[in-house]
Amino acid sequence: MILGDIFGTKFQLGADSKIYGNVDASKGCSLRAKSHIAGNLRYSEPCNSEIGATAASTKQVSPEKPTLATPTFAFSDSAKAVNISKSETLLPGEYGALNAKKRAKIKLSSGSYKFQSIHTDPNVELSFDLTSGPITIDVANDVDFGNKSQFAINGGNPSEITWNIAGKSIKIGNDGLYFGTIIAPNASVSIESRTHLVGSVYVNKLTIAPKSTISREPRAEEISHSEGHFGPFFESNTFHYRSVLPTTAKSVEMYVYAKDSKVKVNGKQSTKVALDASSTIVKIEISRDKITGFPAEAFSSNYVFSFEKNDNYRIYWNPQSPCSQGCEGTTPATAIGDFNAVLETAQKTGREINITSGTWNVADNFSDGVVPWKVGFELVGYTGDIWHLKSENDMPLIDLGKSSHIEIQGRSPRSLKGLRIANGFNAKDGGAIHASNQKLTIKNAVITDSKSNAEGGAIFATDSLNLENIRFSGNSALGDGGAVAANGETKMLNIVYTGNKSAKNGGAVKLTGNGTYIGNAVFHDNRTVIKGGAINNESNKLDIWNSTFFANIAKAANPAISGKANGSIGNSIFWKNFTPSCEPGKCANEVIEGFSATHSSFSRPYGGNHNYTGDPKFMDEKNPAGNSAFMDFDAGVNLSDESPLRKAGKIDELIPKTDITGSERSKKETSLGAYAYSTIASEFFYGNLQEDGTIGIATPTFPLFDTIPSPWFRSYLADSKLARAIKVKISKHPKTETNSLKIRFSLTKKDKTPYNIKPVDILFFKSGEEDGKYVFQTMTETQGKPVLFTRNKKNIGNFEEAIVLFINDGSDRFHYQILDFNK
Repeated sequence: MILGDIFGTKFQLGADSKIYGNVDASKGCSLRAKSHIAGNLRYSEPCNSEIGATAASTKQVSPEKPTLATPTFAFSDSAKAVNISKSETLLPGEYGALNAKKRAKIKLSSGSYKFQSIHTDPNVELSFDLTSGPITIDVANDVDFGNKSQFAINGGNPSEITWNIAGKSIKIGNDGLYFGTIIAPNASVSIESRTHLVGSVYVNKLTIAPKSTISREPRAEEISHSEGHFGPFFESNTFHYRSVLPTTAKSVEMYVYAKDSKVKVNGKQSTKVALDASSTIVKIEISRDKITGFPAEAFSSNYVFSFEKNDNYRIYWNPQSPCSQGCEGTTPATAIGDFNAVLETAQKTGREINITSGTWNVADNFSDGVVPWKVGFELVGYTGDIWHLKSENDMPLIDLGKSSHIEIQGRSPRSLKGLRIANGFNAKDGGAIHASNQKLTIKNAVITDSKSNAEGGAIFATDSLNLENIRFSGNSALGDGGAVAANGETKMLNIVYTGNKSAKNGGAVKLTGNGTYIGNAVFHDNRTVIKGGAINNESNKLDIWNSTFFANIAKAANPAISGKANGSIGNSIFWKNFTPSCEPGKCANEVIEGFSATHSSFSRPYGGNHNYTGDPKFMDEKNPAGNSAFMDFDAGVNLSDESPLRKAGKIDELIPKTDITGSERSKKETSLGAYAYSTIASEFFYGNLQEDGTIGIATPTFPLFDTIPSPWFRSYLADSKLARAIKVKISKHPKTETNSLKIRFSLTKKDKTPYNIKPVDILFFKSGEEDGKYVFQTMTETQGKPVLFTRNKKNIGNFEEAIVLFINDGSDRFHYQILDFNK
């Protein structure tokens, strides 16, 4: 009987024989009467099957013979003999011929052994201590194990013993128990009666006597752990792993996939493990139901993960690393430059790979159009929120070269964070990323200019998909979903879709599956040939809250949302989404009828409660992206201060806690759309600097001078009671956790016509908090300058003595733009 998978060039299974596994036969096969294969039989030529011969399934294919080179190695000339009934421990190393007399006991431990040949008398016992890792045994000539020999293992699995044998004869005596993977491409192997081998065999010729078995312990198809952390690259034949996690890690979730097997983690059914100590061992036991006639060792195996918490849990990689010496990757300055070198380092150390900057041209490493994202591989880029960057170019770039796509391998949850991904291509689904795993999380990313000849110009996901803080632009698909095709439960938070195209349905997104939540999303200028300029929804339920849909196009119908109207729309804006046959802003059925819509604004009337119709009054429709690609309050699709929708939203449990930029929403009132505020700066106050460092009321607010003719006079006014200081309240936000900020002041007339004057940039200093916001001032007790006001355009500027601003008329208005946040 055989328990495991088999490859045979010419394969023959004897009468009444059983194989519990799969069989590949490359040149022909014969199944004798009443023989049975419990797994799949694949053959190149039809099998000759006698009466009663069966297999679970059969398929004619062209199996490829696995190839292994004949091992060659050196050994010592010093022979080793173990006498009758004696015990001896052999340390890893080189030996001559090993000769063990009857009842001898030999102990081997983790490491590498080399022998000239091996011969044992009957009743010899070999024990293998695998506590510290696998054992490899190289033998230059023949191997002969006597009858009734027994192997025993401690702290490991049978397949962690590897026999590389260059000889031509291997004899395994009767009534014995043996362990290990035997690799002997030139050898004839004879397994005598009533003997059991737990492992696997790759040999030239194999003969198995009656009542003997070959089996292999069960394997996990895949093991990984929490997608928030790096997981070791998994191989089913490797049983020991090391993984280094940040010191903040409190627990880890193990994901184990083992077909037809039972799984226990540290002896329990729960797969979550607490990381209370600096180092934790996690033992994963794989077991299956026993089959009569096979040894117990064939039905269980153990994988061991050693977790260590350490501040140094990353390996830094920069494809354009300037490092020339000591480039071990422990800091960004010593980042490794070579991709294969950083992979090797990560595998050895168990550390996470952090690409610090630069561009990874994947064609330098992969040429077949696929970038394999192996089980356990997680590439972390920028580690903050994308909205906090000064420029998206500060993020590392994965350039797929218009010829490749990322293929997420395995089934365990995976994540990609802090990356720009561009120029992907897939002739099938998923132009930049194709994922068929259990869950895919992408956070703080920009995915652009990728193409699929099927569905999902940027991403195709068959199962759960979690997207957060991402911009999709310039992606296209010949099928549905110009940017994303999501086929499972989906969550999208703080997402921008702009300029994506589909040749069928869903210019930006195609949805199917159990349900979808979209919050703080901007859909702009997405286009489709049929319906659903922004979204084509076929999911069971779609909830959209605080999102903005502007200028999306569908040639046939529903330029914003098409498909099934299952779910809710709340606090969202739909404006000027159109079909070419309708005038912009006046096309009926902008959104497929039937959604439960509340407190939202549409181009034309839509059913529901407390909805608005007409112009939402954006800041600047002509510049919808603003200066930061929709990633800041200056986006043109943000509501202006004059918009009636600024405080028209509904407080609901489905509202995202923060807006698209990460600013916390008010718990009392909220605006429609993705942005909570028209600016992060509000409530400017002009007054005098008080003795306690605060700014108090001063009259008049703006002492206005016809001219300030000289530096002396400017200095005189700066020290007078007519000098002013400016205070501004700034919403709390990761960007505003800063010591100072620079604000640009410009001036417009009452009718909003700007004056033709140069704006003035003013530095503000943090002075405390007020009403839950940060307070910044042009002057504090120790920093800053006073502010003066003049009617003379020639006097304005930021001088050493003071700041001079221009005002022409009492109805003039200052406009403010935050330029920089300084730590």
